Amino acid sequence: RGATPPGTVRNVLRLSVPAGMQNLFMSAGFVALYRIAQLLGTRELAAANVLINLSLTCLLPAMGFGLAAATLVGQALGRRAPDEAKRWGWTTMFISCATLVVLGVVLAAPARTWLGLLMKDVHAVELATAPLILLGIAQPFDSVGLVLMQALIGAGYVRVVTFWSIALQWALFLPAAYIIGVRYGAGLMGVWICLAIYRGLFSGVMALTFARDNWVKTRI
Repeated sequence: RGATPPGTVRNVLRLSVPAGMQNLFMSAGFVALYRIAQLLGTRELAAANVLINLSLTCLLPAMGFGLAAATLVGQALGRRAPDEAKRWGWTTMFISCATLVVLGVVLAAPARTWLGLLMKDVHAVELATAPLILLGIAQPFDSVGLVLMQALIGAGYVRVVTFWSIALQWALFLPAAYIIGVRYGAGLMGVWICLAIYRGLFSGVMALTFARDNWVKTRI
């Protein structure tokens, strides 16, 4: 058996290291978010835990669509069909948005019911109700960023995705959540408004990046 060509190893590292850094900082960001919620109070921490888990559960379909987009975009670029790659990215994104509209309604409309099933503290349920409704409304918009992020990763445009993911989370969202939620006393709702704005900005940046077509010229 022949040795692995050095170029192959370099390509693997070039793609995997930024993706690994993105996942590392994303996970660390959740730890920081829990810490911010803890500074708000015990009930706020319990509510934040439930909100985060409900949000991640509802975003699982978007993550699935994102993986599909990455595969389809990568295959189209491998066939040297950039227009087809663009169509796959946008089409998958629109299907994901439509799906998340339904899930967002299911999440937000009976918000108190979901929270009542998961928490026994009436005050914690009160704290989490408005943020959960906001999360439900934001789900379709959040799916835009998730799907197009994966599509760009499938095209090999990993470093740009990693930069924006880390920058928006650590330079914008987490400091704003701490300052607004903790320092200025906006509480859990203030933190979740910051989260919604951050995710909306990330989705906008991913959509703009995908629309500009520079990723089509990426060579793996």
